[in-house]
Amino acid sequence: MPADEQAATYAQTAIDRLESLSIVLADHGWKTRLCTSPGRVPSLFVQNPEKGAEALTEEIFSGPSGGVWLFWWSWAEPVCADISEAAEIIGRVLRTAQPSPAPGVRLPARPDCHEANGQLRGLPSLDARPGQSPGSS
Repeated sequence: MPADEQAATYAQTAIDRLESLSIVLADHGWKTRLCTSPGRVPSLFVQNPEKGAEALTEEIFSGPSGGVWLFWWSWAEPVCADISEAAEIIGRVLRTAQPSPAPGVRLPARPDCHEANGQLRGLPSLDARPGQSPGSS
């Protein structure tokens, strides 16, 4: 097979896999965009759909390694080969750890984190000297 034909087959396989991944991610609410610019390796741009979390994005690639087609992170680490598993992993990496409060909204205090006097449990007071326990003079 000539080199240009082989490159076209390679690119089309990558595009097909990325399109399949895009469908699975979109079914779970993720924003995706297939990037197929001439002269570039095909990629899938994935964006967190949550309001305020749009900065959580990644560009995913697909290519062979050891005879197996894998999905790849932009930093050249493999995600995995399976489309559904890749979608799950990508979603887990790009989602927020917990819902963010609205701007200006304070999270409620947790009684297990503070003493009644406002000092953090387990930490010495600011006036404690090395080698002394808090409250000793």
